Amino acid sequence: MDAARYAKRFVQSEKLDWRDRYQYYLAIASDSLLDNLLTGRNESRGNGLRRIAMLEDSGDELLRLMRIDWQTQLSENLLLLTDKMTMACSIECRVPFLDHRLVETAATIPGYHKLPNGNLKGLLKDSLRGILPDTIIDRRKRGFGAPVGAWFKQKLAPLRAELLDSATLEKRGLLNADTVQRICAEHDRNREDYTDLILVLMNIEIWSRLFLDGRSHEDVSGELVERSMAA
Repeated sequence: MDAARYAKRFVQSEKLDWRDRYQYYLAIASDSLLDNLLTGRNESRGNGLRRIAMLEDSGDELLRLMRIDWQTQLSENLLLLTDKMTMACSIECRVPFLDHRLVETAATIPGYHKLPNGNLKGLLKDSLRGILPDTIIDRRKRGFGAPVGAWFKQKLAPLRAELLDSATLEKRGLLNADTVQRICAEHDRNREDYTDLILVLMNIEIWSRLFLDGRSHEDVSGELVERSMAA
């Protein structure tokens, strides 16, 4: 599934410049979809990722992308979520490769050394060869992913239905209810993988109940558990 999705995005972004192509890979919704999704969205909007990308003019393509990641994906997404989720589970997570001296040194290494023959983390692996067992160095990467997209179609379907109910969305007035339902339908039919977008939309409604409606965390969480189990 992931390989097919990545291949599709690669073909669709073929004619874009490197900045737009990189953003296209990361985006969870196209501009046209956002125009249909968000109500009253006629004003021009800023694009933080593109502003940062416009400042990157290094001749090393890999370094350009890494610098953008440092300022966006890492600091405001991956590292932030890792820190919050591990603390929530009383787990101490360390990130030794983020020592600023190591990062600054790595930034001076040309991209063709970082990815010898397209081998991800090739330089790091070669530096540890003979120190760590090959079984550790060469084993496949294991992330922290969960099958959330499948859960939205099965176990979490009642929760999704509760949070993205058309009547609730229309009353809230932030999102176009018809577009939200179309997104969910296309996800359920495997026409598009909207896992990340649906997760964002559900969190918008949870946030709204907490901070717009002024309800307590206990009240909102208790309601969602009760409604989900009843469905």
